[in-house]
Amino acid sequence: SQMRQDIQYIKPETVSLEDQGTALYGSLWYILLHLIPAAAAGAALFYRSHADRLVKDVGYARWRRAYSEARRELEEAEKALQSEQLGQVFAHISHALYRYIGNKSNQPTAGLTTTQITELLAARQIDEETISGVRQCLEACDMARFAPTLLSEQSAREVLAMTRQTIETLEQRIAKTR
Repeated sequence: SQMRQDIQYIKPETVSLEDQGTALYGSLWYILLHLIPAAAAGAALFYRSHADRLVKDVGYARWRRAYSEARRELEEAEKALQSEQLGQVFAHISHALYRYIGNKSNQPTAGLTTTQITELLAARQIDEETISGVRQCLEACDMARFAPTLLSEQSAREVLAMTRQTIETLEQRIAKTR
């Protein structure tokens, strides 16, 4: 009897032996928290291989940056148009087209001619209408370079709009052939 008073037995008032772990394992947060590190590792691996390819494959790097460079050049043409430097507008347009097609074809842009550009685009099975649009833009730029007295703001706007549309069309068509 002395022993019973010295030792008090621990008895919880409510004893529950139900499974308490299913709510954690089955929850969306638990699954997401385990998938995030795997997804991050996969994304890092993909980015690393892409970055390595950009460094090692110059043609791929030129291919990837061609469109953004052309858009930047056309923005410069737009700025030149707003400041009424019509000669610069056509120079930027010409530069955008030559560099875009040269980069997409992995060809040096310095020696490209309109005829070579036409051949490069035909080799990629670009439709004749798009090739004709490129040719018209380049001829307008050549005309502006060699006969600057014929320049007008209206013709510069038209050629700029046509060049934008042509590059958008080329981007869609060339992306299918890579």
